[in-house]
Amino acid sequence: MARATPLESYAKRMGALERRSLVRAYAATELVDTALSLYQKVARPVLKATAVPMILCLAGLTFYNTFVLNGLFTTRAGGDLRIEATEIMVTMGTALGVALPLLALGLGSSMAATVSKLAPLVRGDLTDPPPVGGGAALRTAQTILLVIAASCGVAVLSGIGILAGAYAERTGAHNVATDAVTALSWLSLATVAWILIPVGLCVFAVAPVVCLLESAKPLASLRRARKLMRTARGQSNAYGPVVGAITVLLLVGFGLGGSMEFILGAFGLQSLIERTFSPFGLGELLSGVVQALPTYVTLWFLTPIWTSVVTLLYFDRRVRLEAYDIRLLTEDILAKQGARGR
Repeated sequence: MARATPLESYAKRMGALERRSLVRAYAATELVDTALSLYQKVARPVLKATAVPMILCLAGLTFYNTFVLNGLFTTRAGGDLRIEATEIMVTMGTALGVALPLLALGLGSSMAATVSKLAPLVRGDLTDPPPVGGGAALRTAQTILLVIAASCGVAVLSGIGILAGAYAERTGAHNVATDAVTALSWLSLATVAWILIPVGLCVFAVAPVVCLLESAKPLASLRRARKLMRTARGQSNAYGPVVGAITVLLLVGFGLGGSMEFILGAFGLQSLIERTFSPFGLGELLSGVVQALPTYVTLWFLTPIWTSVVTLLYFDRRVRLEAYDIRLLTEDILAKQGARGR
């Protein structure tokens, strides 16, 4: 076998570098632009693969629109605050126990499918990615639920504290302790709770990606994500790209969802379906499905884009903090040397 010329060796070396060219550090605006370009390459197979799993999101949204919202704004208490507070607590518990897990399962399936397509493309892998199993989607859903709990948990607890205080006031069981809990709940809801939601989303943004690519457990994924996102080793935190991506996606989501709601309202589809199927007992349910469609389509389109951003951000942080690009190139060199040795 003829020995490679220096020019051929140089070309092979440059080819290996080019294959790993996406594994590097990015500026904030460059990261979002690159993530959008990568998404365009995998959009068709990802959207095709996630259309059916995202129906779980549609089911959760329909359940929320049909049962939870009606439970929040309708009551059989007849002015009795004790019963009203109990109804609200039951409704919130139903939303947290049924609608939220369905939504998380749909989002987890979408993120798992997107990461499985996108991560090999970023790393420049030469082999096809393995198929996504149900276990990966379930772990991702659990991680998403933990991120929601870490971000919105204080707001939920504040709401429960306010309802408990109102219940105690109505039943005459209030005292200094219940009054203090009510006051602290209102204070946290008005201040800390709303601040923690965006902070939690920034701190734990890459947690689902960590869960998938490092096969970490949900709680370990949150700890690992917080470590990657914070300021360390002379590198600033990575909250800027997350805030920028959330802002852009919110604007696009409001535009897309609002347009669909306008079209559905212009044709009166929701009321038409409700009138048509009410004699069969399905009018309210199908009306809830139509009401949830704009949100479902918006999540179906935008969740892979968000996943693309946080996946690229994950590699960016590993390059900055752990020299992940050098590690990959070292593995390539060792693999070639091992192949020559055989």
